[in-house]
Amino acid sequence: YPYLVGNGYCEEIFYNVTLGLNVAECGYDGGDCDNICVVPNPSWLNDTVCDGGVYNTPECDFDGGDCVEFNTLYPNCTTAYPYLVGNGICEEEDFSFNGTILQIDFNVSECGYDGGDCVSSSPSALPSSIFSEEPSAFPSSNPSKSPSTLPSTFPSIEPTSTPSMTPSVSPSSTPSSTPSEEPSSSPVNCLDRDGYWTIAGENRKWCTWIKRADTAKRCIDWNLQMDCQATCNQNC
Repeated sequence: YPYLVGNGYCEEIFYNVTLGLNVAECGYDGGDCDNICVVPNPSWLNDTVCDGGVYNTPECDFDGGDCVEFNTLYPNCTTAYPYLVGNGICEEEDFSFNGTILQIDFNVSECGYDGGDCVSSSPSALPSSIFSEEPSAFPSSNPSKSPSTLPSTFPSIEPTSTPSMTPSVSPSSTPSSTPSEEPSSSPVNCLDRDGYWTIAGENRKWCTWIKRADTAKRCIDWNLQMDCQATCNQNC
């Protein structure tokens, strides 16, 4: 339909038929589609779901505003299916979606390792505060006489005669030559606030949300160090 190019109307879709005139090769319908939001399903705009492709464009106000948060969190994650990022399922390499095999890998840093869905198979941005029970690949040059049940995050300067079952939060300036049989007090555990609460009009499980991506930055940006002590790696 060459006579439709440049006729003053943006005919990306003409009588329910996608003509494909809104492309660079056709001069974006001879200029008729410049700065115009043309999408197959206008009802998808501003429906709280971030749709990719022609929806997530400046002309369509980034899917009517639905993709603003996604674009802020993952500015380099280019996909036609942004609503799959952070949906609770790790989509990597070839995966099936609605009966169709999609050759897309969201398990990359640009997409926040699928919005945190694939973090178990990818390294986290912050070191874990929970020590593994398995030995490290590199043995210590100064091994303890007998290991404790859990390694201390604050080792003493000199080893005690018998290891403590509940290590202190921080060591004393000088070690005691006669250690007490029982510790003076038990260490305080870092805790995360549970459930939903509202910050700046946003109601969500904040401590769960910040784990998905950019944990350290989100802790600071949303001032969550006190509410999410364990996740924000606070020294309690």
